[in-house]
Amino acid sequence: MTVPSFRLIKHAHACVELQRDQQRILVDPGELGEAPELAGCTAVLVSHGHFDHAGRDLLERAVAAGVPVFGPSDLAAVVSSHTLATGLTVLAPGDRRRIGGFEVEVVGGRHAPVHPERPGPENLGFLIDGRVLISGDEHP
Repeated sequence: MTVPSFRLIKHAHACVELQRDQQRILVDPGELGEAPELAGCTAVLVSHGHFDHAGRDLLERAVAAGVPVFGPSDLAAVVSSHTLATGLTVLAPGDRRRIGGFEVEVVGGRHAPVHPERPGPENLGFLIDGRVLISGDEHP
C-alpha cells in the first residue's frame, strides 16, 4: 500500500501543520508565539488542554468558523470554554478516523507528570497515516 506524501510545517512551540492537496490540519495550536492562519483550515487536533497546546481564542474562532475541533473529553473544561464545549468532537485512545484527508489513530492517554500533587489532564497522541506520531505531552 502506498501512502500519499504530505507536508509537515512547524509553527510556534508545539503547533504543527499537516498539508496534503487542499487539506490543512493544525495540531496543538497553543498560545505561545504567533497563531497560525485559520483560514482554509480543514480541522484542528488538540492533544490536551494546557495553554501551550490549546489556544482558547484560536479554538473558539475555529468552532465559530465551522472548522472541526478534535480533542480529549476534558478539553473544553480545561480551557474554560463554553463555545468549545459545543463544537468539540471528543477522541479517545484507540479511535481511528479519517480527518481532513489523513488517517488519524489516537494513542496515549496520560500527560507527563507536572506536579506530584496535581494530576495532569488527559493527553492524546496522534499517529498520522501510520508514519508520523505527534505525542503532545504524553507520559511513557
